[in-house]
Amino acid sequence: GKSNFNSLSCSVFDAIEDNKPNMVVVDYKQAGRLQKLLAKYHCPEMLDEEAVHSNRGSTHVKKFVRLSNEEGREVLLSEWMEKKRDLIEWGFGMKKDISCQGKIRSMQRELSRCEDKEYA
Repeated sequence: GKSNFNSLSCSVFDAIEDNKPNMVVVDYKQAGRLQKLLAKYHCPEMLDEEAVHSNRGSTHVKKFVRLSNEEGREVLLSEWMEKKRDLIEWGFGMKKDISCQGKIRSMQRELSRCEDKEYA
């Protein structure tokens, strides 16, 4: 997956804190439920319609990395990237502008613990 660390910078958190906007945080897996909830109040004629879903990964080709130090064993590129993420981020200087990473990770943990709720 793609990281949100570049878009969720300290300046974004400062702007949220200063302006206190109305915000919705939704797990992408719940997008269909959000569509239904929005339709209920803003376009009720769409309530009986099927939610719009697009799976761009359905034709995804698996990519592998061949490890030279393990007799040429192959691992999925996504798994290799996940294991090497910190080293790659450090090597390319990807974290130099990110000082709110702890806040982001903490927020992700808290949000993943929330039970699903719909407020009507």
